[in-house]
Amino acid sequence: MTLTLLTDLDDTLISTNMDQYFPKFFADLGSALNEIASPQAVQKQVQFAVKQMIQNQDPGKMLSEVFAEHFYPPLGTTEADCKGLVDQYYLEEYPNLRPLITPRPEAQSLLAWCKQQGIKIAVATNPVFPEIATRQRIEWAGLDPEDFTYFTTYDTFHFTKPNLTYYAECLGRLGWPKGSIVMIGDDSVLDIEPMQAFGFPTFQVQAEKNGSAPNQGTLAEVADWLKSNASGTTPNFSVPSNLAILRSTPAVLDSWLRFLPGEDFQSRPAPGEWNLTEIYWHLADLEQEVFLPQWEQLLADPAVQITAPDTSRWAEERDYSHKDPREAYQKFYHNRMASLELLEALSAKPLFEQTFQHAVFSQTTPAEMISFVSQHDRLHLGQSRDLVNI
Repeated sequence: MTLTLLTDLDDTLISTNMDQYFPKFFADLGSALNEIASPQAVQKQVQFAVKQMIQNQDPGKMLSEVFAEHFYPPLGTTEADCKGLVDQYYLEEYPNLRPLITPRPEAQSLLAWCKQQGIKIAVATNPVFPEIATRQRIEWAGLDPEDFTYFTTYDTFHFTKPNLTYYAECLGRLGWPKGSIVMIGDDSVLDIEPMQAFGFPTFQVQAEKNGSAPNQGTLAEVADWLKSNASGTTPNFSVPSNLAILRSTPAVLDSWLRFLPGEDFQSRPAPGEWNLTEIYWHLADLEQEVFLPQWEQLLADPAVQITAPDTSRWAEERDYSHKDPREAYQKFYHNRMASLELLEALSAKPLFEQTFQHAVFSQTTPAEMISFVSQHDRLHLGQSRDLVNI
């Protein structure tokens, strides 16, 4: 079974008593930081900073950076000054929340079955906690964090649920797998509806079977559902989902640039095939010299035919392999953000379905071109993912 499974954590793989969990979390964190502010001030500022993370649409900022910008300065301190206190809290006090977490034996059974089937699994939990906290909750579930391709945290991701960009980032980090992709989770808004918007199968986990919907039931029913429902599904990428993919691509490239050793950017799968540095520069130059100009032209005068340069020899002619991938990323990021602004303007016109002449595609529409750029992103993220072991 060629399958990728995204799974929520809280109230999916584990039972979390949220009514007690969050009050105790805020009380304990407030006590740990009482040297810098009152517990009430800490709680208020945490809630405000989390709100800013949820609203973040900048693929160049990790959620941890967004949190730090909005949490520490209003309290008159800095992240560096509080690092010792925060680290101590998560090491010594956060484990006191464990009694509020109940393992689900059926989660352990499901994960064991998935491993036997060769199913790739990632934990797509809302990334509003640091790695150390999410790792502990996975361990409290009786699960091994290393069994997952990754689990999402605010240290490593740029977007949160229920944004489509969050799920696009999740799948981008996996290289947009070619096989079937499914999502399981307990929350219809946070887990189910966004993945359905991409056209992927979903299963809503319930504490007990409630109703007759075939894609809803208990965690113990997931394996049987996967056997009969998770193969052969073709996703349907609408304009909103394609725009989310376009915004998520810089986030994925940013993560690899931050976390991969430099030598990984020069390794090749085979002689003559591109390395990561060449892929980054290819994406950067196409965004600046092909994609961004076409959005500009469409806004200026959609009646003028869109032209496209021959890019087939750019990698060799421009010697991509010997350039700095960090420079390529900055170039790609700034031009992609400019493209997204222009696409918002095209949407406001609205021009997405207006036919125009293109030198390569003949008659097409902006919506079709957005789909093409999205497909191009996914292709090169898959190519990149094959080069790294993340």
